[in-house]
Amino acid sequence: MGLLKNNSNYRKIIISQSLSRFGDNIEFIALLLLVFKLTNSPISMGLIAILSTIPNICLTAIGGVFADRYSRKKIMFITDICRGLTILSVPIAFYFNVLTHYHLYIVTFVVSIFESINSPAQGAVVPSIVSKEELIQANSLLYSFFQVVGIIGLAGGGFFVGMVGFIGAFVFDALTFFCSASVILTMKIPSVVRKQEINKKQSILTDLFEGIKVVKNSKILVFAAVIFFYLGLMCGPFDIVVPFFVKLLTDDPGSQSTYIGLIFGSLSIGVILGTIVVKKINEHLPMNQIILLCSIILSIFYIILSKVFNVYIMCLVMLLFGIFVSVMRISVISEAYKNVIDEYRGRFSSLIRLIALSSNPFMAFFSSILLSYIGLGKFYYCLFAIGFMFVLGFIFYGKEISVSTKAA
Repeated sequence: MGLLKNNSNYRKIIISQSLSRFGDNIEFIALLLLVFKLTNSPISMGLIAILSTIPNICLTAIGGVFADRYSRKKIMFITDICRGLTILSVPIAFYFNVLTHYHLYIVTFVVSIFESINSPAQGAVVPSIVSKEELIQANSLLYSFFQVVGIIGLAGGGFFVGMVGFIGAFVFDALTFFCSASVILTMKIPSVVRKQEINKKQSILTDLFEGIKVVKNSKILVFAAVIFFYLGLMCGPFDIVVPFFVKLLTDDPGSQSTYIGLIFGSLSIGVILGTIVVKKINEHLPMNQIILLCSIILSIFYIILSKVFNVYIMCLVMLLFGIFVSVMRISVISEAYKNVIDEYRGRFSSLIRLIALSSNPFMAFFSSILLSYIGLGKFYYCLFAIGFMFVLGFIFYGKEISVSTKAA
């Protein structure tokens, strides 16, 4: 916690991001409930999910270019203000009795656009305000706060919406963005360090391909991208697998909801525990050994899950799964940021985010199809096979990655 105490910029980024994330989680519940109330159609809720995802996938890479071209502080400040104003349009429309579900669709889409521009800037800022030695601790604390705030927001969101109503939740979310922007305004974020002055006449697409070329030419950055894709493949199926597993245990809707909450709650707690132990683990083991150990264990967990038909054992396995995913993720991203120069951090951050955003829904969709044909047990074996192939690949190439990391 010394980093939080001694580094005011880092403390402010924690406060800023936690505020907006907390408000987002509460507003998300209010949004789904309100659009369902207006349309009485489950399809409308699915459309909200699609509209919030498309801009992130399509525009995150452009957000990375902006984060390397312009002031990251200004990007974070402006996008937070814009998100707050967009969210505030909902209670205003309600006040004038012109609120429709189409308005909510537009709001969801526009907020997602600003988020896709904000996120790469935020990801690139952290390595510039802490030392390389503090990077693992900084990433683990930030990730831990996000998880805790997410759990509190989602768990208490329904209760909060019940207290203040749909419109109150939107007002609250808008205020969290304005507060976040106010905190960002007081930060002292270093300007982007460049080896040569950027050519602003150069097209965004050229800048984007230049960033991809830099990542492509660095073994550790390519490795980080592969790891995040692998984690997406290993974690993406849970959105489909957990409800499928719970349905095999009970037909009671109330029990199903409780079990799903317990399982995903255990996974989140595991992720938080992982952020606590990752620094100690990195002090005793080199990164390539951490990745190899975690990937072996994650693969084995799927074999264990194929034999589990008890919700409490499932919770225990998911808790352990969350720990190793968290350790693997933070170790890799921290090492990667140490090896990417400041003027390319925005584009690298956007690439990692894009991989995470695309691999999870892809694997969830693929899982839903595969499960309907082969059943849960054989599906777990398929995931074990994916993990095992990754382990074999890492055994062959992991040493080379370790050498290139030390050299950097």
